[in-house]
Amino acid sequence: MATTEQIEEMIIAGLAKQKRCTAEEVRADLLAKGSDMPADSHRLVRVVMKLQGELGIKFKWDKSFRPAFKSVSRLASFLHARQGEARKAA
Repeated sequence: MATTEQIEEMIIAGLAKQKRCTAEEVRADLLAKGSDMPADSHRLVRVVMKLQGELGIKFKWDKSFRPAFKSVSRLASFLHARQGEARKAA
């Protein structure tokens, strides 16, 4: 099971790939916007679609998930919790 910090790194790497730049540049840009690293929710959704398999999670979209898709930190915590739930269900 990946830690929240590892998931944050995975999200940032995914965003960097989308933006065609380095993870360090993305992290610096996100941190300049705030400590929770706010990001475009559309980009985060695309990253999550690719990370689900790596993290061993799968979920259907629900409007209640919207707040988690506002920042990298919130999304990492959300995915970490989902990863734990998937583990318990298995």
